[in-house]
Amino acid sequence: MHLVEANGANIPAIGLGTWELRDRACARIVEQALRLGYR
Repeated sequence: MHLVEANGANIPAIGLGTWELRDRACARIVEQALRLGYR
């Protein structure tokens, strides 16, 4: 797993893959991920 240093902490370099999404589609997908337990 690739780690990134941020403020002295090593954290996993992961993401939802939302960089291409726009407007309501992005909000809807992020809301659903949070409802499913993504943190």
